[in-house]
Order: sequence, then structure tokens, then C-alpha cells
Amino acid sequence: MVKDDTAQIWSAALNLAGLVALFLAKFFAPDLDVPGLDQQAAEFANVMTVIVADISQLLSSKLTHYAIKGVPFFGVANSHVVETK
Repeated sequence: MVKDDTAQIWSAALNLAGLVALFLAKFFAPDLDVPGLDQQAAEFANVMTVIVADISQLLSSKLTHYAIKGVPFFGVANSHVVETK
């Protein structure tokens, strides 16, 4: 979406837009609890980290099964073999 030679400009513009938005929010709503919002964002990030970790673990185990299916020692089930003595 953003070309390599304009990445610095886009980054600076987005940082400036965030700073202006924070300034305007504090100007028009002085009672806004920015540290409280930061705490909520941190908690949301923690919850999303757990959710993404669980989903990636489920998907990677399925992909690992398909990747090593049929490989000697790892991908072969011997449950059908019955020992006779």
C-alpha cells in the first residue's frame, strides 16, 4: 500500500495525526482519562494475545500433522499392530 520511499513520510504523518487527536481530545474533553484508556488498551492487547496464541496453536498443530503424515517414526501410527507371543 505504501511505497518504500514514502514510508517515513507516512509514519511521521500518522504519528502527527495521533498527537493532534490526543491534543484535541484533551482540549475538548479535559476530564478524559488517558491513562485509563491506555490501561484498557493494554488489557485488550493481553486478551487478544491469548486468543491469537490459542488459534495459532490449533492451526499449527493441524498443519504439523499434515506435514509429517507418513514420515517414518513421526508420521506413522502403529496402533493397528498386534503383538503375538
